[in-house]
Amino acid sequence: MYKEYCPEDAIQIGVLNIPAFMLKQGLNRKAALHAGKAYIIEHCLKRTVDWSYNAEGSPVLHHKQAYMSVSHTSNILCVAINHRGRIGIDIEIPHTRLQTVRSKFLNEKEAQDAGDSLLNLCAYWCAKEALFKYHGKKGYFLKSDFSVWGAWPAFKGQIPETNTHITLRGFMFEDHCCVFAYEKSR
Repeated sequence: MYKEYCPEDAIQIGVLNIPAFMLKQGLNRKAALHAGKAYIIEHCLKRTVDWSYNAEGSPVLHHKQAYMSVSHTSNILCVAINHRGRIGIDIEIPHTRLQTVRSKFLNEKEAQDAGDSLLNLCAYWCAKEALFKYHGKKGYFLKSDFSVWGAWPAFKGQIPETNTHITLRGFMFEDHCCVFAYEKSR
């Protein structure tokens, strides 16, 4: 039902199976998503921490020198915490619908690099979404404002208004593709 990843010494990622959590806790989906976030945060940080969403819609930990990001699909919820700087995470199932919308989120070079592989398309989608969450500002577009290059599971990315290259890493959880963008130090 729950698994924790620690891909770097300052990063913790908790992944929760939503239907199993709903059943175990006796909750509806909306309540399970909220309680699941608190559950993951408590397990990662080994204590209860207050959190909320800021004006841009990004989750924020209170009274803690760490950053967090949240993503979910129909069955999986994940929370990423970085103790050294910003973080963004996205999780998705490699699905054929990505082929029909690829022109909406991939530039020409990215489309060529991703090819026809569903895993690659999903990884690029997740990488762009993770960069968007890492950036933390609304009003930007995945296709034109965020750049991604590399190959599964290691990517680099660039966000608007900067020439800084952001590190992105991916992993699989069950049949889901997950990518997180993170700052190594602040």
